Amino acid sequence: MRRRELNYTEIALLELLRGSWESVVEGGWAALVAATADASERGTLRLDRVASAVDGERSPTARINYARLANDVQNRIRAVLPVDQEQATH
Repeated sequence: MRRRELNYTEIALLELLRGSWESVVEGGWAALVAATADASERGTLRLDRVASAVDGERSPTARINYARLANDVQNRIRAVLPVDQEQATH
């Protein structure tokens, strides 16, 4: 079972992606993306493990939401990187 490799935060994210995020996450999708990106950068959430687990999910909603989330998190991290890299060179 792929979920066995997940920590509690990753399991909670997977449960949210099944569809309950809309009623649970204050601040909506943008807040979920921000929290996921932050947790990923801190190392408390491993998106590669969540991706592996979501592949085995029966819920098509979870797979669709994960694809959207992964894309949005990646875009958020990319948007922040140029600023961080520019500050590091000055």
